[in-house]
Amino acid sequence: MKTERSASAALCLSMLGPCASNAVPALIRALNKEGNGYGLVLGNAMPALGAIHSDPELVVPVVCEYLDGPR
Repeated sequence: MKTERSASAALCLSMLGPCASNAVPALIRALNKEGNGYGLVLGNAMPALGAIHSDPELVVPVVCEYLDGPR
């Protein structure tokens, strides 16, 4: 149940776009908590980070880590 709520929250944040810039650290924490794999939270948090388009110094290294990871 918590996973579904987190995934839904990430999806909603992606729809808000730049207005959700305060959520970037929480989205990064969610990615780190979920690990390098697949799932609802990962599937919604990654696009949310792109849609929010904020804090590239925090977001880009995390996204690169996932792109280079052992999925």
